[in-house]
Amino acid sequence: MVGNIADYRQYVEGLDGIRTCLVIPVWNGGGTVKIVPITSSFEIPLPAKIQEIQTALDPTQNNGEGLGIAPIGHVVTVVAPEKFEVNIKAKVKFKEGFSLSGQESAIKQSLKDYLQEVQGDWATEDELTVYIARCSAAILTVNGVENVEDLTINDNTENVTIKPKENNNPYPVLGEVTLSEIN
Repeated sequence: MVGNIADYRQYVEGLDGIRTCLVIPVWNGGGTVKIVPITSSFEIPLPAKIQEIQTALDPTQNNGEGLGIAPIGHVVTVVAPEKFEVNIKAKVKFKEGFSLSGQESAIKQSLKDYLQEVQGDWATEDELTVYIARCSAAILTVNGVENVEDLTINDNTENVTIKPKENNNPYPVLGEVTLSEIN
């Protein structure tokens, strides 16, 4: 049986394929609970998984009646977060013998790894920041990269702040990575 934030989080995170979830109590008045899960691979769950969790916690056709894990009187709503794309553009200078074509996939993976660090705090923090400097650092860790210039996130030269508890529960995902080579 669940009843408080920790109980809901523990139950949902114990489900197969779920890494974490955002639990928002009293989100739509007394007795309401909003659950926003993320998969174990840091992705937004498919509709079938959302429905599976909804049914386990509080079946939609019997909201609040205690026919799921949620106690009587708790009206639980399970939704997927909204994808918040983090698009990165940068100019990259390579060391002798390295090129964009040979290192592009490693750069994208390094940026994805950094973003997963940010995603790891999504369910527990009120505000997340994707830092320009940390994106540059992620690129600089790739073998053969000498320098990074003119890095932008979503066409902006400033850090990006995301507030997971806002209306659509934005969840940061790596979008387009546009790289050009500095000669």
